[in-house]
Amino acid sequence: MNVEYITQQFTKSIDTYDQSAVAQKQIALKLMNLAKPFLSRNLNEVLEFGCGTGLLTEQLLKQDNIKRLYLNDLSLDFYQYIVAKYLINSKANVKYIEGDISCIDWPNTFDLVISSSTEQWISNKKSFYKNVHSHLNEGGMFIFSSFGKANLKELQRILPQQLKYFDEEESIQILSEIFNVRHSESQSIVIEFDSAMDLLKHFKLTGVNGLYKRSWSKAEINLLIKTIEQRKQTDRFQLTYQATFYILEKK
Repeated sequence: MNVEYITQQFTKSIDTYDQSAVAQKQIALKLMNLAKPFLSRNLNEVLEFGCGTGLLTEQLLKQDNIKRLYLNDLSLDFYQYIVAKYLINSKANVKYIEGDISCIDWPNTFDLVISSSTEQWISNKKSFYKNVHSHLNEGGMFIFSSFGKANLKELQRILPQQLKYFDEEESIQILSEIFNVRHSESQSIVIEFDSAMDLLKHFKLTGVNGLYKRSWSKAEINLLIKTIEQRKQTDRFQLTYQATFYILEKK
């Protein structure tokens, strides 16, 4: 995984992400709604990894029982965006940790580790889950959303799949070894576009093109458009996000 290239693509999309990330916004809201019944107690230390432009951060800042919130992402640009949008007039105690969450040292132990639409980027999941577990306080929660095997299914035959997605059942099998699974579910979100070009622009505006390690040439884009048009099965061009949600408690 070319972390530097992925960082560049998502950083380029900061100003367009919130408007274009329709599915990711729905996922963040649903994740927070699923999480709320499990977050009624005081939370002294909370970590959100992969905070991006703050779709989930915005919801966490509305929680009055979080004493200190740590945010993490690959670039300081994301934190600067969140500060400008959400924190200028906020009294929230927020700290930022820059870097790849699977590689950096964690500064603390936490009552809650939470993340929306980021876990799929982590390669060594078992090792990462164990690291989360070791940084949770007793009774701590690990709550996140990811994506299943049918994610972006319309493009899987056209473009090489760069991430290894896990279905809900497969993830539960791994997670249940070290966590109590309090809840899990899946949801498909279908986004429609007027043209194949609009679909590809969506990739660029949300930074998802970081999946494919390099920029596409004009000839490659034209070929992609032609292939997508040939394989279209409905009147409009569809793209499916298969979201998976997990609420876990430290054993």
